[in-house]
Amino acid sequence: MRILYVCSVYLPNTGGCQDPIDQVGQRFVAQGHDVHVLTKRWPEHLPATEDIHGLTVHRVTSPILPSEFRELVSPVARLLRDHAPDAVHVIGLRRPLPAVALIAARASGAPVVMTVGGWDIPDPTDPEPGKVWRTGAEFVPQAMRRADRVTAASRDLARLTALALPELSPVGVTHVGIDHAYFAEARPHPHPRPYVLALRRLEVSKGIDRLIRAFHALAPRLPELDLLIAGDGAERDNLVRLTGELGLDARVRFIGEVPLDAAARLLRGAAMTVVPSLAEGGGLVNVEAQAAGCPVIATRVGGITEYLQGDRGAHLIDAPDPAEIAAAVERVWRDEPYRRRLIAAGRELARRFDWSRLGDAYLEMYRALAPAAVGRPLAPWSELVDLLHRNVVAERDGGPPADFDAEWAARGLAEEEALAPAPPEFLAYGRGGRRWYYAGRVAGRAVARLNDVARECVAAFCCAPARVVDAALSEAAEWGRFDLDEVAAYADYKARELAAAWAVER
Repeated sequence: MRILYVCSVYLPNTGGCQDPIDQVGQRFVAQGHDVHVLTKRWPEHLPATEDIHGLTVHRVTSPILPSEFRELVSPVARLLRDHAPDAVHVIGLRRPLPAVALIAARASGAPVVMTVGGWDIPDPTDPEPGKVWRTGAEFVPQAMRRADRVTAASRDLARLTALALPELSPVGVTHVGIDHAYFAEARPHPHPRPYVLALRRLEVSKGIDRLIRAFHALAPRLPELDLLIAGDGAERDNLVRLTGELGLDARVRFIGEVPLDAAARLLRGAAMTVVPSLAEGGGLVNVEAQAAGCPVIATRVGGITEYLQGDRGAHLIDAPDPAEIAAAVERVWRDEPYRRRLIAAGRELARRFDWSRLGDAYLEMYRALAPAAVGRPLAPWSELVDLLHRNVVAERDGGPPADFDAEWAARGLAEEEALAPAPPEFLAYGRGGRRWYYAGRVAGRAVARLNDVARECVAAFCCAPARVVDAALSEAAEWGRFDLDEVAAYADYKARELAAAWAVER
């Protein structure tokens, strides 16, 4: 079987759906299947096509500008001509790739499954997923309505999906998994002292500030413990500042983003990991920790209790309150018999999520959906989607292209016309500035407000490398971040990410 996975970002980026896709993909390749991945080209220096662990990865620009939609046609047409899929599975529904996946599936007569992951669907307890959902309003909901099957990575995400799109109810659950042995057999991370680990994206909803405050309360009572924080995000600078204000610089270490092998070693070496989330779609890191023999302390929110399968193999707390976190850390550290019970039960419970069990269910789902997908039409919901579909099929089959420009002109969003009011000094940042401003226009932001923020960006980033600002603005457009403080935080985050990527490149 030829399987095409579609996700918003992929390796060497880590920390999302890319790691489970890589692991299950390797398993399928070993079984003789042909596995491909279609993803966004981020960072942009990454090759358009490469082999990673036996999976063929195809990277495309995630289009915002009309000119970028035209650029999307050729690589998708080439993929379908050379590697027409038997099944398409979208994991992580970020604009506009679910629509591209639907086009690929219908053009190939293959079924398409769309699995909702964390931050893909609005969540009343966390404003950030709502921003992401709104940026994809033109593509994601309509693509989901036309998929052969829509599932969610947890029961909580299934509930949220049914709230957002009631016509899809009931929404089934397709768990994502792990390679249990990969974590169980990892070599422990060397650190001179015992440490508590937080392996999280550094966003407000992850509650790392609560953990730092809890550690401040614990520090005098547990002087032998350090706190290691692995991950990055828009909140990093605030968290570093909080650590300094609490006098914890000598005890708290920020490691930054880590690849999966380093994450496995960190989990194997940790005294425990703490997941103090305010909201969480699934929380697969908890299962990875259990497989690594690392005791888990986590909040009872979202899909966390589902993946942990109750409190037999983890210490669950009702809220990410610093006092409650501190009490949990102290108990797990001081009560050795309790700690050993958590480790033993957690290791066994985590086996339920091993790909040796979940992978076969994925293949069965693809095969069951295949007969009904043959010959199913696309049913485009907009002229743009119809244009994309017709151009992809025409180029695949050697036919003439259709005209994109008329569609954008009819919308009043022809590229140069939409960008005309922007401050020239802002557009000088290049494609990132153009993408950010155009995305703001498409999102309905007032021109006067966009111009104010654009000028503020020019003043705020006057000393920053233009390449970093360009990349940060490009990504801010993807995530619907149009206020100066959001763009500034994102620029700092992306500057670190890009510096690391370019260092590897050199």
